[in-house]
Amino acid sequence: MKKAKKLLTAVLAGIMLTMFVGCGSKEIVMKDVKAPNGTFQIQANEEWETKDFGLDSYLAVFDDDESDGVLVMQIGKDLGTVTDLDNLASTIEASYDMSDVEDVEIEVAGLNNVAAKSCKLNIEGQKGDGYFVYGETEGSYYTIIYIAPKIGDSEVEYFKNVCASFKEI
Repeated sequence: MKKAKKLLTAVLAGIMLTMFVGCGSKEIVMKDVKAPNGTFQIQANEEWETKDFGLDSYLAVFDDDESDGVLVMQIGKDLGTVTDLDNLASTIEASYDMSDVEDVEIEVAGLNNVAAKSCKLNIEGQKGDGYFVYGETEGSYYTIIYIAPKIGDSEVEYFKNVCASFKEI
């Protein structure tokens, strides 16, 4: 009886420890994902799938339930629809119900004049967190967006790795 009680106590202690500590974070394996028009690429979680928005200059990659996702939008400077990065940011941000907007530091290889913001979002009644990154190359303006129900430290690290992998082709 004493052995059974000690064993049960040890098992319960192990379960409690696992609940509080967690099983550790799963390492994310990244894969290259190219825009439909083939002009840029990022690396994203290999378990995520691309989603077609019908625009070949948009690249969208989401998890299986589409609650976490990265969207990269490319707008050619020759189109004349965007005049500068401030115009791009105000146009994009007008499309979202954003609050608690804060400037953050995120580096994006290959982009100039990078500006980044974190925020809370309300999209059609769905609340979540977002990161918006704006930058430009000689020929295009880019917006990189990360949206998730909750963005913690591991999600920020993931998004920074996505941004660091950006490459214009």
